[in-house]
Amino acid sequence: MRIAIDARPASHPQPGGFKRYTEQLLRALAQTDAPHSYLVYFDRAPTRDFFDRNPQFQSIIAPTRAPAVGVIWREQWVIPQSAKRAAATVIHFTANTSARWLPCPAVVTMHDIIFWDERPSWQGLGAAEKIKRYGMYLYNRWAARAALQHARHLITVSRYSKQKIETRFGIPPERVSAIYTGLADTFRPLPEAEKIAARAKFNLHKPFLLGLVSTSPRKNARGLVEAYAALDASLRAAYELVLVWTHGLWQTQLARYIQARGLQAQVRSLENVTDADLAALLNLATVFVFPSLDEGFGLPPLEALACGAAVVASNRASLPEVLGDAALLSEVNDPRELARNLAALLTNPARLADYRARGPAWAARYSWANCARETIQIYQRCAPTTAS
Repeated sequence: MRIAIDARPASHPQPGGFKRYTEQLLRALAQTDAPHSYLVYFDRAPTRDFFDRNPQFQSIIAPTRAPAVGVIWREQWVIPQSAKRAAATVIHFTANTSARWLPCPAVVTMHDIIFWDERPSWQGLGAAEKIKRYGMYLYNRWAARAALQHARHLITVSRYSKQKIETRFGIPPERVSAIYTGLADTFRPLPEAEKIAARAKFNLHKPFLLGLVSTSPRKNARGLVEAYAALDASLRAAYELVLVWTHGLWQTQLARYIQARGLQAQVRSLENVTDADLAALLNLATVFVFPSLDEGFGLPPLEALACGAAVVASNRASLPEVLGDAALLSEVNDPRELARNLAALLTNPARLADYRARGPAWAARYSWANCARETIQIYQRCAPTTAS
């Protein structure tokens, strides 16, 4: 088979779930022994070699003559036409959306359908940026609808997301497969010397709780800060809260809230954190807190488990399925309940140590090699019967 893959998230500088999924899937596909060739489309030159010089993989930079609508032009015209000329057997779109007119059977990874109901907020942005983002919001909904209607097969990342897609859009179960993602090798327990170096790099001299902040309000960063504020003063004095920002969209608003609660001396913000840095921070954190209101999978808390961190996470959506009993699951709509669960760990060293010990073995169940093998099986199911 000749498989075309829209891998633009892998070459995009913005971190996030789409990027990590595409990067790691490419690496895992390149390490399988399946006798297929791959046409891999990027929107700019990738900064790393995902294929370890595997000759079965050909990188193609998708050009655009219309920079203002480059995302749309590449997805709807440039990549499909190139795949058609190359006689691709199957084309795989990796980030929820697809072309409307397809050159061959399509596989689409629809990570979740949260975006379908989530109304974006662009508070604080200028008029031009708001118009641009609203245009992309409308386009992404249209292109996701195209994927739902025209893809030969949909891949999603949990049984929870599979059930939601089938129920919401009336998709037959046989058209949707749940394939768990894996974990990058970066996320593992680190030697003590590396942890000491990371502590010095980030000037972290006290024990700390760790959280992530992204562009989406559903990640519930404010709820995390409210829960931290609800902790007993003695616990706040003993443990800082460190927030890793993957995007600065809400930074000003959250900073104002932190200041209004008088927490600015106890809450630290870190930006431009690499995966290696994040792995080190997860190794150092006393507890990783993930109070998300909705998830299709929940990779960050799984990465935390792999690093040996104790995890307190939301009891909603896919998280009970993905984290099992390796994490302490909490109601997160009430910050006081989240604070009580945090305090229950922080004041009980034996229980804290137990949760730290559970993580690596649980996380080892998730493998990119398995994800790649199952994805290739989907390609084979979707290929025309004459394809080899």
